[in-house]
Amino acid sequence: MFSKIIVTIFEKKLSQKTIKWLIGFSKLNSAETYVFSVIEKNLIENIIQQNGRKREVIQEEQVRKRWFEAYEIEEKFKSQGLFINLSVAEIDTDEDLIALISKTKADLLVLCEPEETEIKKTLRLFSCLGIPILVFQ
Repeated sequence: MFSKIIVTIFEKKLSQKTIKWLIGFSKLNSAETYVFSVIEKNLIENIIQQNGRKREVIQEEQVRKRWFEAYEIEEKFKSQGLFINLSVAEIDTDEDLIALISKTKADLLVLCEPEETEIKKTLRLFSCLGIPILVFQ
């Protein structure tokens, strides 16, 4: 069984089906769940290049969007009496992601509805993390 589960969310908003699965999985394991909504700096750079808006505005919009989505997940967990800890973080390097994940001392990393590039990135980090990775599509 897993006592601390990290859920890493990249750009995609989680479906209700995935949130329901996470709740069930957390209940099954009686686990504390840590949700990290990750904003990669290259995403912000791409948006700037596409529309020419200011970095600060785009960063603020991304952070606000991620917190809004995280709070939706939190409400569903808390309504089931489950522990959840939320965090929104902007990362620049693989080391940033490793540090973010490692600080919780979790025993499982869950990737929910990841894009192929997100799976590849996380699998490259697998040996540094030292914990199993579960991919939920």
